[in-house]
Amino acid sequence: MEVEKKDFMRVLIFLLFILLMYFVTLYIRSNFSINQNYTPHYIWLYTWTLILSILFSLDYIKTWRNPGRIKIKIVYLLLSLIILTMHIPESPLFSFFFINQPDILLIIFWFSFIRTFYKS
Repeated sequence: MEVEKKDFMRVLIFLLFILLMYFVTLYIRSNFSINQNYTPHYIWLYTWTLILSILFSLDYIKTWRNPGRIKIKIVYLLLSLIILTMHIPESPLFSFFFINQPDILLIIFWFSFIRTFYKS
């Protein structure tokens, strides 16, 4: 079984990213939770989930360069909108977002948002 250099590099980048994510999260939790400034935490939460979703969808994103028209998959768009409504404080789904894992929900949001667009 032959390991391609490209696959090895992707796994290595992914592991380094997870390590970076861990240390930055520790830093943010220790330094910004004291004065109740949650803005860096939320910025970091949205940033690392977007980057992780892009890493998972890299091959799919490369297909956007193919000739053709960009189309929208309605199912993925609806899933993205449902998860996005969980961020609205007046929404009934708002409590679900913060009770459960917001990291996983944001990864699903970004992944489904990326999958919304495709070329035919």
